[in-house]
Amino acid sequence: MKNNLIIHKSVAELNECRNEFAMILGNFDGVHCAHREIIQRTLADCAAANRELLLVTFWPNPKQFFSGEKYFCIDTIDEKLQKLSTIGVKRVLLLL
Repeated sequence: MKNNLIIHKSVAELNECRNEFAMILGNFDGVHCAHREIIQRTLADCAAANRELLLVTFWPNPKQFFSGEKYFCIDTIDEKLQKLSTIGVKRVLLLL
């Protein structure tokens, strides 16, 4: 866990949760300003609808996973998760 960030590594783990989620899906490499804007808007929408945000992301990058070729990533997985936590994300489904 990174700063109270809950990290799920399989969909099956979510079966234990009874929360109603809104989901946002993306690679979020670099967690740049456009990513932050989309995530923060979604967090606001979730708060208004009394839902929890579930951010779904990937490691490694899907391009690398499917091609088998090395793909440049701006952040390591730990850096990505730390940045997501810093902007208010509380729960991540990390597809490995």
